[in-house]
Amino acid sequence: MFPRIVLHDARGTFISLSHFCPTAASLLFESTGEAVIVQAPAALSDIGELDGLDARHVWPPLLRPNMLMDL
Repeated sequence: MFPRIVLHDARGTFISLSHFCPTAASLLFESTGEAVIVQAPAALSDIGELDGLDARHVWPPLLRPNMLMDL
């Protein structure tokens, strides 16, 4: 799965790239236009359930004492 990071939460499943991967990190500095959110290609979306962090039934982390982060 590396460099992919998979998060399952109340909004759905999200796939991002780890900044620990040199190739993925270098993409942050390419100026190829505006950054956009895209749908996963069939190679990722048609393989069944993805392993990842399942946060569907937990509270979000604390932003500060007595205040949770927003989804």
